Amino acid sequence: MFKKRKNKFMDLCLRGEVLSEEIDNWVDEWHDNPQKQELHEYLGMNWAEYSSWVKTPEILPSIINAHKFSRNLKELSWKPGRTSAIAAGVA
Repeated sequence: MFKKRKNKFMDLCLRGEVLSEEIDNWVDEWHDNPQKQELHEYLGMNWAEYSSWVKTPEILPSIINAHKFSRNLKELSWKPGRTSAIAAGVA
């Protein structure tokens, strides 16, 4: 039986209760038991973050750090192979 989650993936990830690598499990869970919310909302991302993650999965740590430092993903100036100070978690 499916238990509805009270917290979103991003919230739990920021609190250290789930690992970023577990995101695929959350996506599978959403597909197996669709909610009244969109997948990006279920994960705790806005549309820009979600679409960036779908196109470039390795951006997830940058998205997590953007949430951690209350920054917009665009502020990170993230590009594949390049890590900003915020993305690295040192800003």
